[in-house]
Amino acid sequence: MANEIKIYNENPTVEIKKTRIWINLFNLGKTDSDRKNNWNSYLYTQYQSMINSYASSYNYIQKLGLRELPKIRGYSSHRNLDSREVFGKENGGWPEWPTNSPSPPDSLMDFSNVIFPENISFAGRLLIGADFSNATFVGEVDFKGAVFIGKTTFAGANFMRSESGNSSVQFQDTVFCDPVDFEGAVLPANTNLNNTNFKSSFLFQKVTFETNNGLVNFKNSVFEEETSFSDTIFDTNTEFSDAIFNYRTSFDGTVFRKGVYFNNSQFQNSITFRMTSFGRPPQFFNTSVHENVNFNGIDWSGAEYSYSHIHGKTKGHDFIVKEAENAISAWDRLALIMSEQEKPWERHSFFRLKMRAQRQIEKNIITRFSNWVFDKTSDYGWSIARSFFYRCLHIFLGTFSLFIVPYFQDTLGYGDKIWLVLWYSFLASFSNAHSFLRLGSPNGYLEKYVSNLEPVINEEWLSTVGTFQSILGPILLFLVLLTLRNRFRIG
Repeated sequence: MANEIKIYNENPTVEIKKTRIWINLFNLGKTDSDRKNNWNSYLYTQYQSMINSYASSYNYIQKLGLRELPKIRGYSSHRNLDSREVFGKENGGWPEWPTNSPSPPDSLMDFSNVIFPENISFAGRLLIGADFSNATFVGEVDFKGAVFIGKTTFAGANFMRSESGNSSVQFQDTVFCDPVDFEGAVLPANTNLNNTNFKSSFLFQKVTFETNNGLVNFKNSVFEEETSFSDTIFDTNTEFSDAIFNYRTSFDGTVFRKGVYFNNSQFQNSITFRMTSFGRPPQFFNTSVHENVNFNGIDWSGAEYSYSHIHGKTKGHDFIVKEAENAISAWDRLALIMSEQEKPWERHSFFRLKMRAQRQIEKNIITRFSNWVFDKTSDYGWSIARSFFYRCLHIFLGTFSLFIVPYFQDTLGYGDKIWLVLWYSFLASFSNAHSFLRLGSPNGYLEKYVSNLEPVINEEWLSTVGTFQSILGPILLFLVLLTLRNRFRIG
């Protein structure tokens, strides 16, 4: 990997005074090891008192990550002070970090708008108040093992694909001691933040990734403070397994177009997925989720499409079965999490998703059809409006079936009393739909009205309609009661 910055800005009107010293310090040395040691040694000797004050003023040395600093080679207070001072004078002076400031000033290291034309590595370096906003990286970028203190920003940075087609960003084992902002950045499909420690807030909002096969990796990372991935578009698989979220976390409006994995992760504080979009069922196996978790407003149609027959028709039956079985496991796990937290609404939403996935692989046509009917007539026992609609439709169709015969035949000359026949037909249909109450039987409450239809309707037709309604009516009534129970039950 090339590790020398040959050019740093194509726009000569941009102020480069603050940038020049860091470019030249980065290039100081014959080998990458020399350049890294020079970088860390010069920084530590130049800002040693402020770095020590920065740690002691918070009294959170471990929390701020300064216990990680000895891992970075090159921290030597024996660096020739004269050479450091000469280097500073030759490059426009060291940017000022006021001695009374508890934290580094913003943009102490100003790389904003810089163009890095080749593969570049900041691995193992200390970066202080680093500002990479709107910077352009062409090729592979390596920050492995770096330690960032002070506010860090990659807002608007563009990590482009190199001419060779390679494109990756490495942040694994990195420590961010203070807030870090990636808002609006464009990253490659292969972005690795594995085992990264975010000691302060982490804004990863409105970030987009190249559409490509790859992996955005946050595995084993620790998020100590408020974290936001809102409105970020993940075009590739995303890994959050074994991650720890110790404070509020937001995925509001986030788009996961492929798989996302939260297996073995821990959410110690509130987490929200409002209006999030999933291209495949998210995986939460063995995940510890805070009781304040929000899945409201999610359109799961994209996840369901991933294992549908329409999506898999070109890939074969085996593909559909495999994807649907994985989906059933994922929905079942989420339903169990919501059940353990006594959240019936959320639990039932994942139950419905599981049932629809089950329908995709059901071999028995009767079972598959029953599954479909259960879905369409009551949304698997959840939609009160839908179950009431089909219940009312059942009674209406029964009324119409009974009324249509005397209406056209006018057998006994009802004439202007035709609406009375309609009323009798409705009462007969209602009685049939509630046959277990025996409303139309002798001595029943509706017997005298139902009997008025016997002279005008063929006995066989009356019996056929009655039998059909007597079977279907209790089933539809059961669905109405089931939806009421599911929607209004406690716990």
